[in-house]
Amino acid sequence: MFTKDSRAESLLTMFGVEWRYTNKLTWDDLSSGWDVANHGRPGPARREGTIEAYATRAKTSSAPAPILWQRGDKYDPSDGVQRLCAAHKNQETEFSAYTFKTDSERLAKTIRVLANHLVQGDQETPKWNREQAVAVLAIEEKMSLQEIHDVTGWPLPGLEDEKEFQNWSHMIRCIGGPQHPQQMNRGMVHTIAIHAKASDLKAAPKPIAAFCHDLKRGKFTNGDAEPHIEQFFGKFPKQSRKNLHLVFEKRLEDFRNDPEVVTRLDGRPSSKLTPEMNLRGKLKSVRRVTQNILKARHQILYVEEYFQILRQIEKDLKAIQKFAAKG
Repeated sequence: MFTKDSRAESLLTMFGVEWRYTNKLTWDDLSSGWDVANHGRPGPARREGTIEAYATRAKTSSAPAPILWQRGDKYDPSDGVQRLCAAHKNQETEFSAYTFKTDSERLAKTIRVLANHLVQGDQETPKWNREQAVAVLAIEEKMSLQEIHDVTGWPLPGLEDEKEFQNWSHMIRCIGGPQHPQQMNRGMVHTIAIHAKASDLKAAPKPIAAFCHDLKRGKFTNGDAEPHIEQFFGKFPKQSRKNLHLVFEKRLEDFRNDPEVVTRLDGRPSSKLTPEMNLRGKLKSVRRVTQNILKARHQILYVEEYFQILRQIEKDLKAIQKFAAKG
């Protein structure tokens, strides 16, 4: 049912572990509960639809051999739980697999997390794989983002953004903010990271958590929320930093008294942003896009077209400035 797979061999060779390919393993060789824990995929370890598909496919073709971590005289699946379940369903008595040895829990975890991205088989989305790699390897195991980039080829700026999002989402949850990472717009979390300090969250957890809940409850988008976030976490006079909790309580009160915020939180149709806030938010969003493009070294064609738009905007702003001066 299983065959050799060059990607699995490359993965194991890359990490320098002792490994071999064998076709003489039986179900008694696997650790107890081998089909319960599956850290390479989200959700439950067993996916019956995938297992059934593998079992049916095995009647006409072979699947890549799973990767097993040898621990004493037993083996833990690092990759291929669904394929093993399908083989068991088909009443296979023996199966082939790649096995490796290591005393390093960290290295074994690295192989387990990255196998779904680097090895053939039914894969998760690149987005989920990257999130899992950052959560487990960068945050839990303290692996450098450069190391993850070198192994996976994922762009470093994307890994940095993911780590920042996960770190700040975690800090916001710890102070009582929205408890699910996806309950706050990713862009808003990044904006908070730009304007806030970790020490702010420790000094004033309640008003900051309440502010984050209000952004969620008011269904703010990142563009709508950005000027409010900048104002809420903006610079403080030096003497104010001694009483941050009181300062943030006052800023929360001011935020909740804003007519637009009152409208959003009362559940009525959202009022439009003032022209000043709308213009500022849009321009800052464009600036953030250009910074991300520059940081990732993306090549943009026909840049002159964007300069033309900028010159038109500059012309309009000068006209607005003259009109305001006359008023």
